Amino acid sequence: MCFPAAFIALGASASTAATLSTVASVAGTAFSAIGAMNQAQAAQDQANYNAAVAENNAKLAEYKAQDAQQRGELEAQKVQREAAQLRGAQRATMAARGLSLGEGTPLSLLEQTDYFSATDVATARTNAAKESWAARVQKANFETEAMSSTNTARSIDPLMAGATSLISSASKVADKWYTPTASVSSGGSWSTSNGGGYGRFY
Repeated sequence: MCFPAAFIALGASASTAATLSTVASVAGTAFSAIGAMNQAQAAQDQANYNAAVAENNAKLAEYKAQDAQQRGELEAQKVQREAAQLRGAQRATMAARGLSLGEGTPLSLLEQTDYFSATDVATARTNAAKESWAARVQKANFETEAMSSTNTARSIDPLMAGATSLISSASKVADKWYTPTASVSSGGSWSTSNGGGYGRFY
């Protein structure tokens, strides 16, 4: 049963039924528009939140990358200090024994110390570089995610969503109320043949 017929069945006059039905339809249209706006606003807020989280994660990833580099350099410096101390102790010991440090076994021992020291320094820096690179890959991924979420948020217009819903609903209401003839009861018809656009009950 359509709104006019329902109101007439409750004892309202045709004009009163038409008015009440129109008010109900307009109210429904307004509520639909508000609902569409709220839904779009919620989606936009969620996208902005996701972008903020991704941006924070990108900053944390950059901190991790810098920390890895710093730790790697500190480790390399530690290895160099320890190697220098070992080399100095080796030279002092061999010199105290009257050995020539520029040839033979003493020289070979010092060269090995330098070689393994350089290898350990390079390993420390390489490991740090790998860890830093992995963190910066994460950073790039988070930045891409943040950009995507930001673009999504910008593409959402709550007012436009509400307006679109309002226009769509209003169009349906107009189609309903401006139909030339629609039966509302067994004893009459709802007509707009008068030319004024408003329904008249016969």
